[in-house]
Amino acid sequence: MMNQQIPSFGKKEAGLQYIRRTGVYAIIFDDRREKIAVMKTQKGFFLPGGTEGEESHAECLQREATEELGWSSLIKQ
Repeated sequence: MMNQQIPSFGKKEAGLQYIRRTGVYAIIFDDRREKIAVMKTQKGFFLPGGTEGEESHAECLQREATEELGWSSLIKQ
């Protein structure tokens, strides 16, 4: 059996206490499905997403689209 690792950003540092957080991220394509939307930060490029409080995955994606990309969105489930 293969040893599967959970994908993560960065490296875990010894001696620090970490909090497990649920997250959801979107892959948003252009009309031709040739490009995707990403956010550029000082640390690099990231997909829009994350969660705050008790919001659902759909609520998170709608908020992130508005806050980070300035778009209104329709989440199809």
